[in-house]
Amino acid sequence: MPRLRSVKLNDGNEIPMMAFGTGTTHAFDDCSAVVSRALESGYTHLDCAWWYKNQSSVASGIRAVGRSRGDVCITSKAGDYHGEPELFDAEVFLEATLRDLCTDYVDTYLVGSVSLSSSKLDGLSTESDSYHADILVQQDVTKGWRQMEAIKKSGRARSIGVSNFSSQSLRTILASCEIPPAIHQVEFHPYSLFHYEASLLPLCREHHITIGAFAPLMSLSRRKGGPVDSAVEKVRQERGFAESESQILLLWAQQASGGIVVW
Repeated sequence: MPRLRSVKLNDGNEIPMMAFGTGTTHAFDDCSAVVSRALESGYTHLDCAWWYKNQSSVASGIRAVGRSRGDVCITSKAGDYHGEPELFDAEVFLEATLRDLCTDYVDTYLVGSVSLSSSKLDGLSTESDSYHADILVQQDVTKGWRQMEAIKKSGRARSIGVSNFSSQSLRTILASCEIPPAIHQVEFHPYSLFHYEASLLPLCREHHITIGAFAPLMSLSRRKGGPVDSAVEKVRQERGFAESESQILLLWAQQASGGIVVW
């Protein structure tokens, strides 16, 4: 794998544009071997989360190939709340994450919401329909974000951001924050784009918030046979079939999001 490019965030930090995701098929399981293979193949950015329940094995995978902490960019996300937003405590989740990963800091730390998750997108006409689902709204999104700001100031997270937030909740943060989110990670593929183009993407561009695109290959599984398939095949034909369907979709996600692709 050639050297991966980096993206500069609005706080001045830089992180690799392509991240290896440790969730989905790797969640709730020992992923040390696949993490080691990813690092050996050229990945330098690992995307993790407390709720994947596998961060200890991520640390094992890093150690197995002899990578030093400074050689690996680690993104992690605070836990999910199972309908109990009043239990949100970014500090508790971060301390568990740092312990599991055997490190004293993460490069990026995100607070997540269920509002734009794949289980919700199919039934929504626009992302604003899901405002009520943001896990911090019921508790006080600004209070939760103040915790994130304190974590960044402490040095235990180099950059902070959000995941799956609606544009309304993001505006709530931006209206009163001292430190704006550097990253907004959302499910990003051709079928999800229309949920974001009217409001969320312009808002992120306005505030120089980098998009993190996860599940960029979703159209190959959840909606196989849809109109995107023929569009991808046409692009492949125009390019002399030099790339696979997956490669075309990853390239599209990187170009359309302008940010980080989690694969």
